[in-house]
Amino acid sequence: MASIKRFARLQDNRRTLMTTANELRQQTVVTTRLTVEGPQPLVPECVVQADGTGPSIVLEGQQGKLLVVTLGINSVGQRESLELSIWGSSNGTDWGLRPLVSFSKKFYCGFYSVLLNLAKHPDVHYLRASWNVSSWGKRNSDPMFDFCVFLQESGVRLRPAGGAESLLATHA
Repeated sequence: MASIKRFARLQDNRRTLMTTANELRQQTVVTTRLTVEGPQPLVPECVVQADGTGPSIVLEGQQGKLLVVTLGINSVGQRESLELSIWGSSNGTDWGLRPLVSFSKKFYCGFYSVLLNLAKHPDVHYLRASWNVSSWGKRNSDPMFDFCVFLQESGVRLRPAGGAESLLATHA
């Protein structure tokens, strides 16, 4: 009896997550601004079963900088793969013909990072993620991934809290 209740709870949670993922796909521009304080979500944690595109974010003060894009995969089924790419736009509507950066196909849970050099794309003011899911072999269900994508300015974690001056003062 307990396992039936647990299964029902899991199904309810899955429905909620799928609803959230569908709402995420329908969003166009989010007012989220990329800041320097810490990792900022480009795609908040979601569960997807189909190809899709995440919300757009506006870059403020990050144009021309080096960013770290981190893909976190929390759940993946057997014989499934996820491809993720980051697209840029100057106006939030025209996303070009090629992504700014892409992750290779991912088959396993974990965290994966790539560098996004916006110095090569000074006109980019908006970013968004796009993903493709696939499976192979005999399967009775669609592929399903639980993942998130974060952005952070490169080197932020290496800077001392009080700046270089406080670091020099403590070692003098």
